[in-house]
Amino acid sequence: MKIFHFAGIYALLIALLLSGCDDGKSSIPKTCADDTCSGHGDCDDTSGRAVCTCDEGYTSQSCDTCIDGYQDNDENGTCEPTCATAGYSCSGHGTCADDTGTPLCACDEGTVQPGPDTCLINGDGSTCESPILIDFATAGTLGNTAGAGNETNSACTDVTGGNDVAYMFVLKGTRSVMFETEGFDTVMYLRSDCGDIQTELFCDDDSGPRRASRIEAELPAGTYYLIVDAYGDDGEYTLTWTIDCGDGLIYDPATGECLDDPCEPNLCDEELKRSCTPVLPASYECTCDPGAISDPENPDACIPNPNQTGESCLDPILLADPAGTLQGDNTTSTGEFTGSCGGDGADRVYTFTVGARSKAHFSSEGYDTVLYLRSACDDAGSELACNDAGSAWEAETIDIILEDAGTYYLFVDTYDRTGTFDLSWTIYPDPCADEETVCPGTPVCEAAADWSSHTCACPVGMIAFNNDCVDDPCDPNPCTAPGRTRCIAELPGNHTCDCEIGYVDNAGACDPDPAAAEWAVIVFLNADNNLESFGLEDIDEMSAVGSTSEVDIVTLVDLDSDTARIHYVNAGSTTIVREMGEIDMSDWRVLRDFGLWAVTNYPARHYALVLWDHGAGWQKSLTSEPAPLFKGFSNDDHGTAGEIRISNGDYARALTAITTEIGRKIDVVSFDACLMGMWEVAEATRPYADVLAASSETMPGTGLPYTAWLTPLTANPSMTATELGTAIANAYYGDATENSTYGITDLGQLDDLAAAVDAFAAALLANPSFYAQVETVRQNTQWFTYEEYIDLTDFASRLVTMSSAPQQVVQTASALLDQLDLAIVHSVAQSGYPGSHGLAIYLPASGGGFDPAYQDTGAVWSTRTAWDDFVADFAN
Repeated sequence: MKIFHFAGIYALLIALLLSGCDDGKSSIPKTCADDTCSGHGDCDDTSGRAVCTCDEGYTSQSCDTCIDGYQDNDENGTCEPTCATAGYSCSGHGTCADDTGTPLCACDEGTVQPGPDTCLINGDGSTCESPILIDFATAGTLGNTAGAGNETNSACTDVTGGNDVAYMFVLKGTRSVMFETEGFDTVMYLRSDCGDIQTELFCDDDSGPRRASRIEAELPAGTYYLIVDAYGDDGEYTLTWTIDCGDGLIYDPATGECLDDPCEPNLCDEELKRSCTPVLPASYECTCDPGAISDPENPDACIPNPNQTGESCLDPILLADPAGTLQGDNTTSTGEFTGSCGGDGADRVYTFTVGARSKAHFSSEGYDTVLYLRSACDDAGSELACNDAGSAWEAETIDIILEDAGTYYLFVDTYDRTGTFDLSWTIYPDPCADEETVCPGTPVCEAAADWSSHTCACPVGMIAFNNDCVDDPCDPNPCTAPGRTRCIAELPGNHTCDCEIGYVDNAGACDPDPAAAEWAVIVFLNADNNLESFGLEDIDEMSAVGSTSEVDIVTLVDLDSDTARIHYVNAGSTTIVREMGEIDMSDWRVLRDFGLWAVTNYPARHYALVLWDHGAGWQKSLTSEPAPLFKGFSNDDHGTAGEIRISNGDYARALTAITTEIGRKIDVVSFDACLMGMWEVAEATRPYADVLAASSETMPGTGLPYTAWLTPLTANPSMTATELGTAIANAYYGDATENSTYGITDLGQLDDLAAAVDAFAAALLANPSFYAQVETVRQNTQWFTYEEYIDLTDFASRLVTMSSAPQQVVQTASALLDQLDLAIVHSVAQSGYPGSHGLAIYLPASGGGFDPAYQDTGAVWSTRTAWDDFVADFAN
């Protein structure tokens, strides 16, 4: 029985084996089909039958079974790792389960889950042991260093007293990240070990806007710590971040992985519904374009938004009023547009229409924005102007003359951050377009700076009388007797010669007026911009000395946060003597009117006029015309005139009126403004002042130290103009800022100096073959902020010592140096400016281009010398 049973089994096995070899009855197909390996392997039938090579996690002849360590608990036919195989430790703060078919950590209470395999303790950031976990599903968070510890210090600063907040994040692969703070002055650094400065990978102080910190880095997989540190003071801040996987990929905050971007390429092509929104991990949704909304009658379609949101060219926000201010918000807008000068972030679109030639002014402030203006919304080639101030604390402005009637589009753009901003504008047609109608007869029409109004004024050489213009008997001034040079018109046709202000008639002689001060210091202080805090500090410095019986100190102050007022400066305080309301300190007429008021109300035998604000170098003006060069100063963020310009004669018009009223020149014109210590400025000031005091280089916000030079003036009011200028320069130099340069120029020497400059320019023009060597000298000459602002003395000195220089050039350069020695009576400069001697001059690079506005109607240097001709020839 046993033998028979064994034989039967053996026969059965033989039969089964033989049947397996029978091709006609085999269960293994000869050829591969789509489902041969159940979608989980690769099929090969080159051997005569289909053989599957299974993917990881699968086994069996058709790859439809999970191997050990993998599971299909949700019975969807997909094998995924078990918790053990996946290695999900949950960071020791949770339990892994795979009963849903996917391994996933269930995190303990009080922890957060940045990914399916991670459970982290989310601390308060006060120490490295309790960092705050960064959630890349959000764009940022609010923070406060108050109450945090002072556990770490950065490698990029030597400040050790500030509290710090620690953050942590985990990257599963190489990612590009950006972090930025805003709110108060912070330092930010990134480490792989929170408490170990040796692991510090990046550190930044103040490279972001408004003294914020900014770190951009590409990091490999790992755990990182970001520390936001304060200096001495604590404060609130906003920390924002972005994370990027690269082109065609998108970061999935749920898993920490980089996935294929389902919106690359964009398959949304329905009209007004081309915006693609990823639905991770692998889907997408087509949504309405910016500026469009779902059609209430057909929710699957999109229509233009009837409510103006400024999201796109479909729904620009209308600027209906000729002037106004509004608060905008880019937080929810998209980044559809870019200006030629910058702005590739979120933007808002505004529109307006003009019916005739108009002047427009736009200003945005609040955070780092970019402004640009187009005549066709969707056409970047129609851009008319673009402005990016270059720093977050400066307002972006556009001032432009729109020559043609039509509709225009204004864009408020940003970079990689969003926020609220204040947009202000004025848009007015030319009030003098029909001059014969608005100003009939002889008067000429003068438009206000923003074109909001006009006045009918008499042309130069005439004066108003009986609603018409008659010849001005005081132009030119016929009063030449010493001390009696103040001409007073007696219309029609007559005049009297009166004593200068500060003097009174005494039996035909002009004697000192006992009611007049010896000196009046008149300060035109324009702090209606980002210099407000420095302006307030300087008023305090003035009042630390205050006026005396012999020295009056009076200042027109316009602040960014308040309206303008005239202050009389007492010792320890100021008295408001006149409320001015909101004025435009960039309008030369405001300078003129304040100067006239001051000399009339504060008679003195000597006047010092201090011009306080930003000083503009030769720079481009934002107009629709070819952008002219100009030299100017006084930028008013709430004004529309732009600057008080020198090259077009505005500066001269203001000083003409003031000096005519005084009856003599102003003793000292001092610029508490950048880059005004130039020969061109001296030339423009020459007819109206005895001494020019100015810096060839930029000046810090603190500017002139008023206490330091008003103190010796009040102690010795018999100072001469040169002595006061020298005291101002020495006080500034003694304040010891690293870029201090300041020069005092005797403007009485300017005629001889102009003759020397003219001869020098003629010699250079006569030797064009020498230009290449002149360019080499120019490049080595002391320059100030801009390479085309060079020290005139240093330039001439270098040419004098050149053995290869033409004799004519050497002789005229030597003569020029002699005249400069006479004209520049005092000059100071820090050690970083060894070639600074008190006066710069404009000389662009050879072949670098020359703007003919350097020869504008107010550019007196172009009519008195050949220097402008040399510059034009040399630079073109």
